[in-house]
Amino acid sequence: MIIENLPCTSCREYGVCAKPEEDGHSLRKCQRVIEELYYPGIKDKDVLEIGCGTSEKGGSIKRIVQGNGCRWTGIDIKATDLATHVCSVEKMPFGDNSFDWVIGSQTIEHWKRPVKALKETRRVLRPGGKVSLTAPVHLHGSKNFVRGDLAAVARMFERCGFKIEEFQTWRKDYGDLGPNEPNDYAKKYLRKFGITDYDGMSTHIIHCLLSKNEVEMKKGFFGRIFGGGKITKIADCIDREKGKTFLIVGAGGSLREYEKQIKGYIEESRAITIGINYMTEFCIPDYHLWTNQQRYRDLGQCISEHSRMIFGHKMPKKLIRKHFSGDYISVDYGAGETGGVDYRDGRIYGSFRTAGTLAIMIAHLMGAAKIYVVGMDGFTLHGREQLESGGKNHHCYGKGYTDDASWQECVGKDEMVYNGLNALAEYGVEFSILTPTKFSKFHDSSVLSVRREAAPNE
Repeated sequence: MIIENLPCTSCREYGVCAKPEEDGHSLRKCQRVIEELYYPGIKDKDVLEIGCGTSEKGGSIKRIVQGNGCRWTGIDIKATDLATHVCSVEKMPFGDNSFDWVIGSQTIEHWKRPVKALKETRRVLRPGGKVSLTAPVHLHGSKNFVRGDLAAVARMFERCGFKIEEFQTWRKDYGDLGPNEPNDYAKKYLRKFGITDYDGMSTHIIHCLLSKNEVEMKKGFFGRIFGGGKITKIADCIDREKGKTFLIVGAGGSLREYEKQIKGYIEESRAITIGINYMTEFCIPDYHLWTNQQRYRDLGQCISEHSRMIFGHKMPKKLIRKHFSGDYISVDYGAGETGGVDYRDGRIYGSFRTAGTLAIMIAHLMGAAKIYVVGMDGFTLHGREQLESGGKNHHCYGKGYTDDASWQECVGKDEMVYNGLNALAEYGVEFSILTPTKFSKFHDSSVLSVRREAAPNE
């Protein structure tokens, strides 16, 4: 994956920034530069433009590629003076392998089902073909683009069968041009997805150049009909992510309090994320772990097709299929005779009172070089009165005191989690909890610059 931040100075040779704003929108300048950089090199090819729009605001891509002897086709959801076909990107009236290039200019952020649309785009793209997509960030459209979760966007491309050739941000590093601060229109969308702090935020544009990954994504007949899916054992996942940094994303209330710092770290570090339970409102994890049957039954509708699923071995297949029909990893785990942590014969031994502690061990077995944890607050980090009043939260997906156990039971749960973390450390697993936590022995404030809150004595 390549995520490259291009400074504005890289496009000044084109003289675009000296021109008046087009449509009152400075991002259209970046769009014109991208078109001038990439599309003149497309010659004598079959080109499909998705969301071609009207000649009043569009038409530049058509002019460039047709001027190079290309055969241009344009689709739009509505009839326009440019569109050769009126259709949805999710279902296009073209045969397999029809085009050498597919171009979408500021359209993907509006796709209602982007995964379905990307797979359809892949279908009509020839082997060796290219896809060029641009989209605004912190402006409008769907959640990942408004919130700026570019790592999730990149993962979506890869899981839809594309190889990322380039992933560039334009005008994010605005230099002496000054920030392109979100306007009132953009702030409306930002608030819709929970962002109210605009300090340091700059509306910018991304350009993604993709190629067709030739590894076919196929499911067997029974998988397509019955949602069977392939089940992989944890023994087959040993060292599959060797040498990478992992971030375990728990479901504690601190996720909301430190959302900006955590998401910034995910984007900058490109860490492999393992999410726990109901947290996809916060981010789309690389791996999503479920061990609690009741929570999966009630909250499993939140899972994303962009995540690789991990289930505890006791999770009934019938229950799994209630919300999910694809391939997944099954983890066999349980208490050992010694009370410590171990792994042998495909089974993880230890006392894993929460899914977060099990996720740490999974990351270790996958070959993690570093393991960090966020959202592992503990049930008693905050006082009972703070939780019952809603001033502090047990979980990121609820207000206040959201655990169904009594306060004394919560104290006992935290003691078991603490013992489990100690057992992991004794086994040789190195990890740090980055957000405020009851388990102060494992807290590291340096990575996110987060100060640990003092836990009440109750």
